[in-house]
Amino acid sequence: MPSSSIPRRTALKTGAVFLGLSLTSCTSEAEAPPPSAAPSTTTAAVAPSETFTFGTASQPLGLDPALADDVESQRVTRQILEGLVGVDQTTGEPTPLLATAWTESPDGLSYTFTLRPGIRFHDGSPFNADAVCTNFERWFKFSEALRKQAPGTTFKGVFKEHADHAELSVFKSCTALSTLRVRISLTERFTGFLQALTLPAFAISSPKALAAGKADQLSLRRGSQALSSYATHPVGTGPFRFSAWDSAGVTLVTNKEYWGTRGQIATLKFVTYDHPQTRLQALLDGRIDGYDAVTVGNFDQLVKRGKQIIQRDPFSVMYLGMNQEIPVLKDLKVRQAIELAIDKDTLIRRFFIDNTAQASQFVPPKLSGFNNNAPALGHDPGKAKELLAEAGYKGQPLKFYYPMNATRPYLPTPEKVYAE
Repeated sequence: MPSSSIPRRTALKTGAVFLGLSLTSCTSEAEAPPPSAAPSTTTAAVAPSETFTFGTASQPLGLDPALADDVESQRVTRQILEGLVGVDQTTGEPTPLLATAWTESPDGLSYTFTLRPGIRFHDGSPFNADAVCTNFERWFKFSEALRKQAPGTTFKGVFKEHADHAELSVFKSCTALSTLRVRISLTERFTGFLQALTLPAFAISSPKALAAGKADQLSLRRGSQALSSYATHPVGTGPFRFSAWDSAGVTLVTNKEYWGTRGQIATLKFVTYDHPQTRLQALLDGRIDGYDAVTVGNFDQLVKRGKQIIQRDPFSVMYLGMNQEIPVLKDLKVRQAIELAIDKDTLIRRFFIDNTAQASQFVPPKLSGFNNNAPALGHDPGKAKELLAEAGYKGQPLKFYYPMNATRPYLPTPEKVYAE
């Protein structure tokens, strides 16, 4: 129903406020040189010196992108770690990142990547084909126990299964052909493979740091979240190095050896303000330089203060889930009555940004699988009452759960949406 954004790396500008921004970067994506070129170095005469403070809606759940898929975790880890493939900011197509080139086998069952030369992880260890395979094999071999502890894993959602059900997995193997050439083999053709590799979950971590941080042993706790030591201090090849993570937020510092453009920012801070109004006030007071998930109620204030607001294309759905294990909700007529009773137009007008549209299905229009002919019941309280009567509903209470102290582009003010 409401809008969000297409994840991408984009330059941050001091004093900006970001609306509906899912993932950000503080450096522009550098154009990759041809495979034979040596790694580029920063050509600017002046080294990065600025501090940029970004207001976030909540603390990250963990800083190991393979095990945490929440927006605030990915916002941080995309600055620290990089994948083989990036995303073109204009077309959305895969573009070179840690891999400078790749070829697909005629049968579509393997991809061979040429890796960027001369790259080192933040801990000084070399980035090479062995490092790539260490990461792929780690994801493939995640144990069932680990997956239960860390439900934010992405690997199964993309490749169908892990090593304990290898016969059902799309992933087959990773082979280091040479120091800078690696082949990923699949069990079946997967046309979305390159696009999948752009996800934060498939960023390449330092094997040395994974081992030192016992990345697959979630022996620490941060609040209610189980974490490994590595998830509190990630090590990658990105434009920023991890510096600190405390109760206020996360601090990163520029990677002086970064192969791409480093921009102007020397210190990047993610500071948590768990309510839209507190983020707004922090910006107006000069305590932060930007934030995202701007709410309708704050929009006019920002415009009147002359703040820059950047809105991106919608790319998400907000939905109400109904648990059919609850006896009352087993009845289709009751579920239909709930849909008919919800005034989506009023919700959109009061709490969501312009151009938000009603949803008729879970899949957004921009994704394949969207059905233009999917039916929608609309808003009809009278019809809802008729269906409840036909279902024999006797007013049994239903528990309703909504998040508190959280803001997302698709749910900017949960308490107000719930109250409506």
